[in-house]
Amino acid sequence: MELAEFFEVSVDVLLGFSQQSLTLKETVQHLRDLRVQKEYDTALREGEKAFQKYPNNFSVVYEYAQLCQLVVLETGDSAILQRCQALCQRSLELISQNRDPEISEVSIRNMIAEIYHSQGNLKKALELFKENNINGINNGLIGNMLAQENPEEALVYLTKALLVTLKELFQFCVGYNNVCAQLGKAEEALSFTRLLLQFQEGLQQPGKLSYLNRISVMLLTLSAFSSLQLGNEEDAKRYLRQARREALRFDACPDYTLTNIKFVTFQRDAAAYDDFGSTSVEGIEKILKENRQEYPTIWTIWEELCHEKP
Repeated sequence: MELAEFFEVSVDVLLGFSQQSLTLKETVQHLRDLRVQKEYDTALREGEKAFQKYPNNFSVVYEYAQLCQLVVLETGDSAILQRCQALCQRSLELISQNRDPEISEVSIRNMIAEIYHSQGNLKKALELFKENNINGINNGLIGNMLAQENPEEALVYLTKALLVTLKELFQFCVGYNNVCAQLGKAEEALSFTRLLLQFQEGLQQPGKLSYLNRISVMLLTLSAFSSLQLGNEEDAKRYLRQARREALRFDACPDYTLTNIKFVTFQRDAAAYDDFGSTSVEGIEKILKENRQEYPTIWTIWEELCHEKP
């Protein structure tokens, strides 16, 4: 037991006892099931028993910490809150055992920040959220916390949150279109792409060009592929025509800054980047050529459109 304590592992892990390890996995899964089912009284009892049995196992400690955090958020129990804080600290000590890529020191420290937030210690919570704001994961939360006391700083964080959300939505849309193409669900892909186009239109400053126009070119091109999958060549042609017109407008006066976008308050020199192409028209042609084998008529439609007057 002293060796297990020194190496910060459970005794069964130290001994390589496979049957006991299986029991450990079942224990973690049981705690997870109780947490999901919100059987808090039972879960807390089982969590404490598991912790007493496996105090040096990361999976048990972390799962118990998550359980306590959920109970605190929903009940405000101060005694459980203190327990949760201690378990999070213990999880950090055992983090070297972790094999889940979605769990890290950052995610655990953000859990601790949420605990401070629950306690009403907004200063400490804000400090930790800022320190662990990797890739802007806490931007929206920080912006909300600053809204009353420092609205100008809050707007910077909220703007970043909006732009990251827009980026994530676009990446989802591209991936979703590719998945739907493989699964024969072109209608669903087209439906989401239209929804995202409407969202972007709502963000666009009326009568002004912005980087959103370039994104619209990409989305309209995706819509053309979905239309061909559905056997609707006329719609595909209509989407490609819109994409070409939008591309020519943007390429005539390209704007990669984040100005001319509604609800955006940002520092100077902020700009957007992508690998779509040096021009938007080149980007369309690149995508069309890459997919000519799957969509043999797409290039013919494009060449026809290129002979139309803009």
